[in-house]
Amino acid sequence: MTQTDLIQRAQQGEAEAIAALMNVALEKIGATAKAAMQDQWLHIVLEADKPLNPEACIEFVGTGIEQLGIDDLAAFVLYGRLIGQEQPDWIRQVELFNPEFEEDDDLTNFRAFTADEPLDTSLSRSADGWGDASNRDRQAAKERHQGVLGVASENGVKDYSQQSEEDNPTLAGPTLEYESLAAYVASRSPHLSTPQETVRHTPVLSAPTLVGDPPAKLPRKRRKKKRLPRRLLLLAVPLVMTVGIWQIWQRYFVADPTVGGGGSNPAMNGAASVTQDVFQVAVNHATRAVDLGRTANSKDEWQAAATAWEQAIAGMEQVPKAHPKYAIAQQRVTQYQKELQSVRDAHLTRIKPVRILMGEIMPKSITHDGQGRFYVANGGDTHTITVFNRNLQRTRTISDRVRLSQFGFSQFTGAPQGEPIDTAIAPQGGVWFSNQQVQKAGEKPIPINDCRPEQKHPAGFLYHLRRGGRVDGVAQVGAAPRVIATTPNGRYVLASNWCSWDVSIVNAQTRKEVRRVQVGPYPADIAIDPKSQTAYVAISGATRIAAINLETFEVRWLENVGRSPLYLSLSPDAQFLFATLKGENKLAKIKLAQPTEITYVDTEKTPQGVTLTPDGAFAYVANSGANSISKVRTRDMQVIERVPVKPFPIDLVYDSTTQRLWVACASGHVVVLQDAK
Repeated sequence: MTQTDLIQRAQQGEAEAIAALMNVALEKIGATAKAAMQDQWLHIVLEADKPLNPEACIEFVGTGIEQLGIDDLAAFVLYGRLIGQEQPDWIRQVELFNPEFEEDDDLTNFRAFTADEPLDTSLSRSADGWGDASNRDRQAAKERHQGVLGVASENGVKDYSQQSEEDNPTLAGPTLEYESLAAYVASRSPHLSTPQETVRHTPVLSAPTLVGDPPAKLPRKRRKKKRLPRRLLLLAVPLVMTVGIWQIWQRYFVADPTVGGGGSNPAMNGAASVTQDVFQVAVNHATRAVDLGRTANSKDEWQAAATAWEQAIAGMEQVPKAHPKYAIAQQRVTQYQKELQSVRDAHLTRIKPVRILMGEIMPKSITHDGQGRFYVANGGDTHTITVFNRNLQRTRTISDRVRLSQFGFSQFTGAPQGEPIDTAIAPQGGVWFSNQQVQKAGEKPIPINDCRPEQKHPAGFLYHLRRGGRVDGVAQVGAAPRVIATTPNGRYVLASNWCSWDVSIVNAQTRKEVRRVQVGPYPADIAIDPKSQTAYVAISGATRIAAINLETFEVRWLENVGRSPLYLSLSPDAQFLFATLKGENKLAKIKLAQPTEITYVDTEKTPQGVTLTPDGAFAYVANSGANSISKVRTRDMQVIERVPVKPFPIDLVYDSTTQRLWVACASGHVVVLQDAK
């Protein structure tokens, strides 16, 4: 459907088209519109999460109706409603017929263009004024403007012109500042946010701007139209929910069509009465994406277009099966995803594959020492730590075989092996790694996936490696140590013990455990603040994160962060904690000064490792269940790029020197990616 088609439908009184035009402007203030027509009366519901000012809404709707010049419209009824409520907060009726109203009356402070007014071709005038060009010049300008504008169908398929504003100055000509009407509503409704600035553009499906030839229904000459003067606002009548109004409300704006009269509206019926605009709002997002893509030049502008496509996709995915356009919505999801990927591939893709490292590795984690050495802990039967350099070369393979009797653990004979799981860089030099499932001679590994403290699993060990790769220290910790972390001041090394449901705090100098802190089921990743005061521990068997005071060893909790928090990363300023939520397929951004203030973004299936760029501007998430990496812009928590990798990515690190991302995949690979940010 073209722009002109939509406007023609609105001028003919089609309620769905009228609501679609309103929603483009209302989106900027977080409000939405639904509409239904009955007996030459237009019924409009305006919804927001905060109360709307009735008088401002009347002026907003009235001005739009005046611009459209809808024939045979006797009145409109406005319903103001809070999102989530069934009944309206207020109702206003406005009569439109006013034969004594003169054409030259002051209608509104907002400048608008109508179909029978010429386009301004005078470049010496501002876009808000009218030029003095001849009718011939005006018509030629209109045709050129129509030619370069391009159109978008209802499904958002682009039809770009080869011309630009530089080639044809009329492309930047008169536009409709209909968004200022929405800003006016917001300004009169103090609970709503007012847009910071008015963006001048010529929308595709937008407030009623008529570009090109007027619809055939309108004569070429100027004609008097039904208009809403300012003084007519005094005639707006507050209504109570009378029987007639109640029946209309139940018929068109509640989910059950059998309540209060049981009729149906071709545009809104059955179970779709409440959700009808879900489809249309998604279409509006797609149309906005096309509009943004038509004028985008910078990366930020293309990112705005991509975000609009993402919103369109999310909207179509929310259309329920009972909706009459459900099948179309499913097709649109696929189509919009292709459009989004096209934008990303052509204008936003920054992450490129460099190399895939493999061979005798089974990564469980990866750590970077900041000096160009990357340590990969290999689980399973490999029993090794593999070291790579920035040149993508394997420089060392370290066995986990250690004669524990030499470090005071005489119950172990020979050089038993275990399963290296994680590594951590020691500030004073060297590397720690955790080794779970260390068995005595003749013992077999015990399954630990669903382990519990009462099962008495054997203790695990932390090994300290000197720079040359030789183990020079061992510390015994709880059962099945998974993740380890060192404090920036070098005082402690911490281990989250999967099977004993606690955290071991080890003196890094004496290699002795000084405290065991109970935290709950399946503690996972650990993040420590730069001042070495607090250690945050993800409790993957719950919905909370432990915050351990490293002076008193007392625990406070970050509650209700989401299901199964698994991996953590602190922002460089330590104001925000990022957590992957395995149980919800999300990344959470927690404001530590106000832990209940949490922002979420959907990643992909089974997010695990997360790491930040040094400036904290971007987060990378390893999606183990989707075999992909998500790049998240942290300021607004938007996924801006997704990149496929080898199966089961579980951990990753970012090297700021080379701007490369190293991804550890449990399939036996380390994938190295280049990202220029």
